[in-house]
Amino acid sequence: MVREVARKAQSGMMMLLLLLAATAFLVWQMVLAGMEGNEAALLWIAPLLIVVLVGFGGLFIVNPNEAKALVLFGKYAGTVKTDGFWWVN
Repeated sequence: MVREVARKAQSGMMMLLLLLAATAFLVWQMVLAGMEGNEAALLWIAPLLIVVLVGFGGLFIVNPNEAKALVLFGKYAGTVKTDGFWWVN
């Protein structure tokens, strides 16, 4: 039997700003590496950019009088009940 587990989430606004800043930085580094012809830098920038872009998938909104169930690989991981803009990895 699965029991409900309340989970706390991180502020979505803080993570949104962090993810946007990381995306802008990595895109700028890719532009600089491309202008300089530095293919070695692109080999580590591209995977980091993919990881940062996947991080945007953790952003969600909980409306008043609602809850969001957190699922990890098909298994229940908890519930966020506090309304607001949140991020969970």
